[in-house]
This record gives sequence, structure tokens and C-alpha cells, in this order.
Amino acid sequence: MIERLRSAPREASRLAPWLRDLAIGRDDVRGLLVEDPRHPYGRGVLVNDPGLEVMLATWSPGAACAPHDHGGAEGAVRIVAGRCMHRVYQPTGDALVLVGEREHGPGDVLVAEPDLVHAMQDLDPAEPLITLHAYLPGISEMVVYDVAGRRTLVVDGGCGAWVPDDPRQVIRAIDGFVRPTK
Repeated sequence: MIERLRSAPREASRLAPWLRDLAIGRDDVRGLLVEDPRHPYGRGVLVNDPGLEVMLATWSPGAACAPHDHGGAEGAVRIVAGRCMHRVYQPTGDALVLVGEREHGPGDVLVAEPDLVHAMQDLDPAEPLITLHAYLPGISEMVVYDVAGRRTLVVDGGCGAWVPDDPRQVIRAIDGFVRPTK
């Protein structure tokens, strides 16, 4: 399985079609699942080569991640099992405005453009959500929007799409909802 994932194309335009055509289901990833009930999902990084990151997310039942971007990386997400709600946001300084949402199921592929601010939520606790993520290049840092704290957090790439428990994962905190500049 890991060797198949290492064969991912290194061109963003080919990443989503590759994920869509990838023959993969719940049985193929069973031994690779990482559960983390403290967070919306467990992160199992499967490939972390120069220029490519592939991560398997094992979602906690009913959990939603925080709105976030991928730090300028282009990516795609394949729904391996379960159903999710995918929400897209626009930060405006004073608010994080929901601009669209759509339900997705097994086999669907979501494209994550470099400036996309989005969040996902597991919709069916009886059929836990499993998602396969591929990013070009790998994520070294990303932005997580702390809705309760009304702030924008630049976090290290190993954090995940949630407000970090460990303050050492926060690179920078900004009041309001903005798109930080490097």
C-alpha cells in the first residue's frame, strides 16, 4: 500500500485524478488507522517525501475539524469510508463566513487549492469517516482558525486541523480571522 502511495504524481493537476482512480477501501487501510479520541481525527502520515505528504485521517465519531488552510500546499482528499460534510469559508477579519457546504461519501475526491479555507465533519458515527489526504509539497505550516478564541493561528505542519493543545505548535497568533502573510 505505502509503495502505491509513494507513486503519487508530483504535479498538482494530476493529484486529484490519481486519488480518484486509486483502488482503495476500508480493508486496504485497516492496519494503518490511527485513532485519537482527543482530536477530531487521528493522523497517520504514510508518506513524507520531499515535495509530497500523504496522510490517512481516522475520524472520531461525529467530530468536526477547525476551519483551516494547508499553508500554501495544493492537495486532494479522498473519502475512503463514511460520509462527511465539507464546508468552505472566507475569512473577512471580523468573521469567518461560510460560503458553501456539501455532503460527500466513499470515492469522492475534494480538491484543496492553495488558498482554500475549509473544514470537514464526520456525519455518520455508525460508519466512521476515513479520509486519505495528499499534499504537494508537504505541509510545513498551516493556518487554523480558532473560532471560539476569534483568532488566526499559524501552526506547525504536524499539528492537525484543530486548535493545538501544545502551545509550542503555535508559530504565530493573530487577533481576528485573516489570511496571514509569510
